[in-house]
Amino acid sequence: MAQTRPRPSLWPSLPFVGAVVALTLSAVSGCRADPDYPKQPPFDFDSMATPVPADFSSEGELAARYLADILPLYEMGEAGAFPGVEGVSIAYRAFRVPQERGAVVLLPGRAEAMLKYAEIIADIVDEGYSVFAMSHRGQGESGRMTEDPQLGYVEYFQDYVDDLDHFVNAVVRRSEHPRLFLLAHSMGGAVALLYLDEHPEVWSAVALSAPMLELDTGAFPEAAALSIASGVCSRGSGKSFAAGQTGFNANLAFDDADNTVTHSRARFDLKMATLREHPELALGGVSYRWLCEALQATSLVQTLGKYSNVPTLLFQAGSDKLVRPGGQNRYCNEAARCQKVVYGDSYHEVLMERDAIRNDALTKAIKFYRAWGG
Repeated sequence: MAQTRPRPSLWPSLPFVGAVVALTLSAVSGCRADPDYPKQPPFDFDSMATPVPADFSSEGELAARYLADILPLYEMGEAGAFPGVEGVSIAYRAFRVPQERGAVVLLPGRAEAMLKYAEIIADIVDEGYSVFAMSHRGQGESGRMTEDPQLGYVEYFQDYVDDLDHFVNAVVRRSEHPRLFLLAHSMGGAVALLYLDEHPEVWSAVALSAPMLELDTGAFPEAAALSIASGVCSRGSGKSFAAGQTGFNANLAFDDADNTVTHSRARFDLKMATLREHPELALGGVSYRWLCEALQATSLVQTLGKYSNVPTLLFQAGSDKLVRPGGQNRYCNEAARCQKVVYGDSYHEVLMERDAIRNDALTKAIKFYRAWGG
């Protein structure tokens, strides 16, 4: 059945909320006592010999291997859907491995489809892990909620979290797994950490790629951007594109200045070719409503690190143009078992970057899972 229940935004949508942000965060944090989780020493990746970056997919072979191996494996995955909050269809794929080391739940970033992660899924499956991927509401293979399918929209950010909860309990846990791990990118990272805060017992370890814990709001401070967006939302215009946002640009080229996501031409070109072949998977810029909800949610997530004792590996993109590092630093510095790895030359999509970055991150994620029982 659809998961429905009335609930407010994380904070009220007021025209001028910047002045109350700090007070709200204090109230949220003050609802529970601070735990006494001492900071743990980082995991030594060199202590584990395998896997190594050469075990994973390479840019040079990607075009040929995609058609021969990667896409066929993806299409063999168990495709399904379930009714999320308010009945929105949430699409998923399950890739089950006999005698698995564990199961990895994969959460894409904003505007991404599961299909974009076919290369990552193939590499993880090859390492002996089952993979359960889902597309967030309003994007990819899942249901859209506005008349314009290009508009990035969500009614409440908590809806993403509740959808994930249903996915974990109704799909992932439908079968037994020795361990459950999480791999999440960007917006998926914010969703993951909110869910982890509610259900820390579910995960043996978590790996996050450039998690969206502080949006890059350009010349506007975060509180000012939230105030402006909330003012628009309060006037009933939340289902319009935020300033500067447009529909998906199917003609974007690798060398264009607007490509700020990856230095890998092979992976960029594959992504664009896939979206041109499947335009129904594409999504454009964000709405004012999405911006209101995301700014509220990410401000909250930054305060939650001190409550976490779950082993967490955070990949930070040193050349990120979409997400600022401050929120990631605040969370990871406070979380007892959070370890940060910085890739100084990486754009936002760490897991879609050049081999030297992408495969090193994937190597570290697998080693991290193995260190915690996988």
